[in-house]
Amino acid sequence: MKGRLHLYLISWNCARIPRVTSTFTEHILGGIPDGSPAPDILVLALQEAAPLSYAFLGGEYLDPYVQGYVTAIQNATRMVLGEEFSLIGSNNVGMTVVLVFVKDGNLDKVKTVDYGGVGCGLWEMGNKGAVGVKIRYEVPEGNEDGWSDTSAVELNFVGAHLAPHEWLVERRNQDWETIVRGLVFKKGQQPEAEDGSRPLLDGDTEMETTAPDTRDVGIYSPNAHIFLMGDLNYRTALSRPTETDHLLFPQPTNQSNDVSNLFDSDQCHLERVSGHTLQGFTEAQIHFPPTYKYKVKKGKQYNSNHWEWSRNRWPSWTDRILYLPWNSVNEEGTSDRQDEIVVHQYTSIPQIMDSDHKPVTCYLSIPDKPLYVRHDASSAADASRNRDIRFHPPYPINPHWKEQRAAARAREVVVGIAAFLTTTSAGIGILIGVVGGFWGLWWLLAGPG
Repeated sequence: MKGRLHLYLISWNCARIPRVTSTFTEHILGGIPDGSPAPDILVLALQEAAPLSYAFLGGEYLDPYVQGYVTAIQNATRMVLGEEFSLIGSNNVGMTVVLVFVKDGNLDKVKTVDYGGVGCGLWEMGNKGAVGVKIRYEVPEGNEDGWSDTSAVELNFVGAHLAPHEWLVERRNQDWETIVRGLVFKKGQQPEAEDGSRPLLDGDTEMETTAPDTRDVGIYSPNAHIFLMGDLNYRTALSRPTETDHLLFPQPTNQSNDVSNLFDSDQCHLERVSGHTLQGFTEAQIHFPPTYKYKVKKGKQYNSNHWEWSRNRWPSWTDRILYLPWNSVNEEGTSDRQDEIVVHQYTSIPQIMDSDHKPVTCYLSIPDKPLYVRHDASSAADASRNRDIRFHPPYPINPHWKEQRAAARAREVVVGIAAFLTTTSAGIGILIGVVGGFWGLWWLLAGPG
């Protein structure tokens, strides 16, 4: 489609698997429709990307887990699309990670990369929470004199993981409020123009960029396209299944228990349309089976005639990709369909069975021009834009977001060290060595007599 940017978004709760399998590489681009252009931008959002100890320590402890996905995505795009993609933005909060890739031929179009994140687990730590990467991507409009903020399309990519359990609907809604109040994009690094190489998970590095806006900017950024990906954990029931409820779980061959009937009780849809969560966001129609909870079948071949449900959870669409629509209008106040976000395919990847979740993907396109939301109302078009939720977010930014995130990060490190020393073989070895060293020192000092 001429005059548009194509995006491929992926979200997967990978259940802390230690190694990315070849099945992921082979199938993860299966959500791109046949004959479609290769995406200009590819985004992978991971939840439970690594064990808690490694994720909370971060850096060199988390990098090996994330590097496996970087390599897998690059191998997949090379193998399936015949294109080279480079990682231009990466960030994590605890176990939640967002990776942004761009085609090598378009690397010079990425002008700035900013980062944000907030925890909403225990003590606001990152066992649950959200992480964001914001990029400004150069587009043709207004670019006669070189790049400026008015010749870039602004894209906010947010990965999230909300509270579990069927009955904690209100807690998930509260988690969303915490994310809106606390996820603020701060200045990151400008991407390398030479080869596109970027260090992993460098979102905490604060460096000056050419981006002109220095105000606190949250998820609902003015003039930004906003995409939310994650394990939002909304379920299709308020309680766990009974011992016999699994007989009612949908199957491909069971027309009497069609998947659409289960969707009628989908908490995410019901809470969103009621205005209790994800305010302003929309979602393409779901035509794929629930993404959770499956039996893990590592190394097994996918059987399209049978869904391997776990019996202790109601099948649910916990994993979602949503976006904030752009209701473009012309000066007469009528809709301009050319400026709309177009979802070409929204689906899951059932062949990947390494986790109890299925990945979800969304292939969509947006206009390759800046998204202008003007705050004045001098015309019919301006009046419509003035009502955009980007200027009127459901919750204000927490003025203490920076201090609270720093304190939560300190707690993560302490918990990460404790978990590493008590739950990993390397950590237990260190702990035994330290205890043995102190005991030997005491014995030498106390000595006989």
